[in-house]
Amino acid sequence: MLHETPHKYSQDEPILKFIDVTSTISGNIVLENIDLLINRGDFIALLGPSGSGKTTLLRTIMGLTNVSNGEVVMNGKSADVQRPNVGYMPQMSSINWNFPISVEQVVLMGTISKNKLYPWFSKTAKDAAFEIMEKMGIVDVRSRHVNELSGGQKQRVLLSRSLINNPHLLLLDEPTTGIDIKTRDEVMHILHELNHRDVTIIMATHEINAVAAHLPRVVCLNRNIIADGAPKDIFTVDILTETYGAPIHVTRYKGLPIVAESPHVFNNNIK
Repeated sequence: MLHETPHKYSQDEPILKFIDVTSTISGNIVLENIDLLINRGDFIALLGPSGSGKTTLLRTIMGLTNVSNGEVVMNGKSADVQRPNVGYMPQMSSINWNFPISVEQVVLMGTISKNKLYPWFSKTAKDAAFEIMEKMGIVDVRSRHVNELSGGQKQRVLLSRSLINNPHLLLLDEPTTGIDIKTRDEVMHILHELNHRDVTIIMATHEINAVAAHLPRVVCLNRNIIADGAPKDIFTVDILTETYGAPIHVTRYKGLPIVAESPHVFNNNIK
């Protein structure tokens, strides 16, 4: 079973800190003056429009962007010195699904950083892959080409790859995009279960009502951090309008905030 044993690091030390971080891509500033504190056991929804820096923030944690100012600290040490075990699930749209590779091989790719004998995998790695695929409900398709799978199955493959090394910090980029409601709920159930087993999760998402509203903490991002807190405090007209740069309506149903974009007004006189 995954994450039966608690991870070995200080209960009091934040797992991750951004201290006045500015990140650039190809010389262009994408994130600017980011101050962010992530505590052990957090489950965070990262909200913002396309191009707001959500993916860049996740990649900065992974050490895959240029930090031109500030510092990223993990478990009390500079991430340049120590980058602990982190699981990363990219957007499905960033994957070449036509690459000739099986489901099991994709999942095993999550062990490459620790596998000095790649492309050969140890029995221990294969056993771990089998265990996580079984938990994710894809063990019966492990020999199939990934391009033959449904959208929901592909998401489970990527999630399995990100979990195979038993990470204590899990970074997810749009993990529920392009899948049906039932599969989305199943994925979210798995993530909540992992979070209750001591996995800290940061999840970029566009799904405000279906996903973000049901998480304990939301960070709104648009180059800078606009707001950070519980959905009941963050989901306001002012904060969301500033985050998305467009009018946002917020109402409540049975105590839950419901967010809707303003409808577009079309000029019927245009010929």
